[in-house]
Amino acid sequence: MGRGAGNRNLKSAMPGALDLPESIIASILSHTSPGDVARLALVNRAFRDAGRTDIVWERMLPVGYHRFLKLAISSIGGGGSSSKRELYEQLCGHILIGDGSEGLWIDRATAAVCHSFSSRSLAVTWGSTAEYWEWSSKHGARFDEVAHLKMVCWLELSGNWKLSLAPGTYTVSWRLQLDSDAFGWDKEPVRFSLATLDGRPVSMVARARTVADNWVEYDVGQIVVEDEDELGEVELFFSLQEIVSGTWKGGLFIDGVIVQPSHLIVE
Repeated sequence: MGRGAGNRNLKSAMPGALDLPESIIASILSHTSPGDVARLALVNRAFRDAGRTDIVWERMLPVGYHRFLKLAISSIGGGGSSSKRELYEQLCGHILIGDGSEGLWIDRATAAVCHSFSSRSLAVTWGSTAEYWEWSSKHGARFDEVAHLKMVCWLELSGNWKLSLAPGTYTVSWRLQLDSDAFGWDKEPVRFSLATLDGRPVSMVARARTVADNWVEYDVGQIVVEDEDELGEVELFFSLQEIVSGTWKGGLFIDGVIVQPSHLIVE
């Protein structure tokens, strides 16, 4: 009995994880993922309090996030007074950058950065002709204004986009939606193209995924960024066209183009 009591006293005297200073717990949490921090916050108060500190969330923020803040149209970070956790939450929303034709957001669970490119910045054949195209808002769109095809017999949109990506595999997708009065789409398939202007290889794919608010993301290709540096500069050229059939078609909404880490896509 004496030996057992001695073992219990020894165990009670040994420090556990909850006896560590908050800064040490925070340092440990900073080497996990945002999803892990959220789950551990449910375990006990020590993990919850440590998981709110800037030590943790400074490491969770994506590489190059200072650049995002400078390019953002709206103020992010409360002029420097916000905590890193609050800044992270803001970046989980869709942030418009530059002239408003581009956007980005980070995946809440993994901190992976996703990019978007608006339809307003695309070269649209007959896009300025009100008889064929109009620009309007659409529920669930990532941008305030989307392209709405009323009717054309020559469908052609293209874009050129330069962006900085962390090492990894990325999927390029068009974000589209057909309305209830859509017509003319059963004669000839729409053709998508994707290329990198800097010579990076592209793996073409053909896959459609229905996402929130009845938008469909058409995955058209994948690129791999293997730069040794933290961010690699990538220049993309992409297009969408149906110029073969001569059939009149309409009822298509185009939100834009998305580039996101491939591991985030749920098929």
